[in-house]
Amino acid sequence: MDKRYLIIIGIIAGLIAIGLIVFWVLYSRGSIAPTEIPFSGLFPSAAPKTPEEQIPQTPPPTTPPFTIHPGQKQALTQLTQKAVSGATFIEKIQPDKTKIETVRYFEKATGHIYDIDLQKGTSVRISNVTIPRIFEVHWSPDGEQAVIRYTENNDAGVTDTIRNFSIVSIGATSSASTHGTFLLSTISAIAPSPKENKVFSMVPFEDTNIGVISSFEDKKQKQVLISPFGEWRVDWPSEKIITFLSKPSSVVGGYLYKLDPVSGSFERILANINGLTALYSPDGERILYSGSSADGLKTNIYIIKDKKTIPFNLDTLPEKCVWSALSKGVIYCAVPASLPAAAYPDNWYQGLVSFYDKIWKIDTLSGVLSIISSENQPEFDAINLFLSKNENYLFFQNKKDGTLWSIKLR
Repeated sequence: MDKRYLIIIGIIAGLIAIGLIVFWVLYSRGSIAPTEIPFSGLFPSAAPKTPEEQIPQTPPPTTPPFTIHPGQKQALTQLTQKAVSGATFIEKIQPDKTKIETVRYFEKATGHIYDIDLQKGTSVRISNVTIPRIFEVHWSPDGEQAVIRYTENNDAGVTDTIRNFSIVSIGATSSASTHGTFLLSTISAIAPSPKENKVFSMVPFEDTNIGVISSFEDKKQKQVLISPFGEWRVDWPSEKIITFLSKPSSVVGGYLYKLDPVSGSFERILANINGLTALYSPDGERILYSGSSADGLKTNIYIIKDKKTIPFNLDTLPEKCVWSALSKGVIYCAVPASLPAAAYPDNWYQGLVSFYDKIWKIDTLSGVLSIISSENQPEFDAINLFLSKNENYLFFQNKKDGTLWSIKLR
């Protein structure tokens, strides 16, 4: 072979080798990001990602950015004497344009719907349709529609069926009719849109699972997902984010994914964290998450853009928190005064462990923490927290007895 060709081939081979070495160095340092694969219609494998793609269960030792400030203590108000199945805040506009701030809820024992006038403290039943054993309620943003999930007994009197019923018109008075439509009983997960009167549902179909967005009337259906997996806890925190959380267990690594229902893009956010449970902020920038630890439970903030984990300094479950939609980076949490030794969150879900909570306000941007519940408060284990539209009120249920409570924030 001509000597010139050998020289040329040698130069080309050398350049290729140098290029590969440079690429590998840059890639390993994170200067070149992996190509994002468009959502293909199937969940990716649940196998752990490489270490740099995972979120460490224990953040590296750093000086905690949070400081405790004295907060303005507020008294708690018990809104119901009986257990409720689900509640939401609504504003009623009167003919003279004045607004009445109201909490609407289902009574657990009967399924009757009530409205509580927060200014007057009066309660009015607006529906007398009896639907007992409701265990889950998903409200439309305006509180005028809801999907309820309840159990039904078979002929032998044994509870063996879950029913999903979408109420598409909630009457204004107890004499008004409340009507709706039955949804498939096989629906495994439901999440309402935060802005529109739409719901996302996971429905098993043959050997796969279908993710569908529809109206509360079960019309205008749009398939946005096909997945081999169906057992997820689903949430819809913002218009372009639907989250999928694997069922939490202290002995199994948990995963959190997000789906953009508009573009169809799909991304794994947190991976391989035992006991993982998480709560996205409405702006989609931060996640409050907790996982099992040697001490029982550890809570952190994950900043998505920076891929940075910050210790939260208050150990609690995200299910006991709610993000502000008006104040960026602010979150309200019910924080246990102490954490008994247990497997979290399993033992708490099972009712083997109960908490005595205080209500905290946490500004994750300034790092200011403050207790806002009064010192002489009754014992409660708070769940299902939500805020009023103007965020003057915080509401929650007491897990111990299912009653509904409020605290005035300002």
